[in-house]
Amino acid sequence: ELEFESRTAGRLDFRSGRPPTVNAVRVVTGYHTPVVDWDEPWTLLAPDGLRLTNVEAMNSIAWSLLLDDGTASSMVAIVPARYLDDGSHVPAMGEGGRTMNDDLPMMVRTFMIKAFQGRMTRMKTMKVSAITNEGNPKQFPDGFALIERNVGAVGGRRELLDELLDELL
Repeated sequence: ELEFESRTAGRLDFRSGRPPTVNAVRVVTGYHTPVVDWDEPWTLLAPDGLRLTNVEAMNSIAWSLLLDDGTASSMVAIVPARYLDDGSHVPAMGEGGRTMNDDLPMMVRTFMIKAFQGRMTRMKTMKVSAITNEGNPKQFPDGFALIERNVGAVGGRRELLDELLDELL
């Protein structure tokens, strides 16, 4: 019965001429990305502590990006976020301006993630590779994501651990 309701809702969405509001984005968090086993066309590479504020609108925009009639469909989209504790924007670059900020949520086509997984598993490396391949990513409007700082960090020192790992690699 649930599958029937889902198909009926999908058929109504399709006939409405508006993009669907579900099943476009899979949210993935953590240091390493899990092996792709999902069907959503987009994967949101996000930091621990991410809270999406409008999932339906995000799915709708993601479907629009995917189904855009333009000649070059987008493969990467930046999702601007704010920190929950003080409301400040998440900067694109990390401290020192040398590397991409780990807290910056980025939506990447799932097939790209799958292709990257043959060479890498670290989320930060995938984000850099996606930006390098895309060149000019799309950007979501502000207000879709909030981030609670230091969730999942070891003693609140995630940035220090990442810097040490970057130096070792």
